[in-house]
Amino acid sequence: MSDLTAALEQQLTLLKALEANLQRELELVVARDAESLLTLVDEKSGLLEQLAENDASLQKLRAPESELSEEQLTLAHQGKELLQKCQHQTEVNAAAVEKNQIRLQRLRNVMLAVRNKESLTYTNKGKTQGGMLGSGVKA
Repeated sequence: MSDLTAALEQQLTLLKALEANLQRELELVVARDAESLLTLVDEKSGLLEQLAENDASLQKLRAPESELSEEQLTLAHQGKELLQKCQHQTEVNAAAVEKNQIRLQRLRNVMLAVRNKESLTYTNKGKTQGGMLGSGVKA
């Protein structure tokens, strides 16, 4: 087995691990499991570093397409497909995170509105005013 074939197989293994990691990441984002998500992000970071290192090795071993064996061409094609799947999954995950952030912001706004209603007072002109109760009272 040539060095190029071994590097391509290693790249496929890493991409499959990244794909599984991204699937799990989406599950954790939806479940809002922050602790597990932090651990998973660390794992993903390590995978991305390994992918970058392996990619650098592949660049050194790169040969013209006409010189590649059928097996190497197949491995390269599979790697490209997996990379596209990972990129798509990353976009899906980013959209899920964004939706969760919007939901959290809405919840925060609702909670602030409820808190302000609890401390609702009226001005001397009869208009409602949120804020601290008795803020103008001196003892």
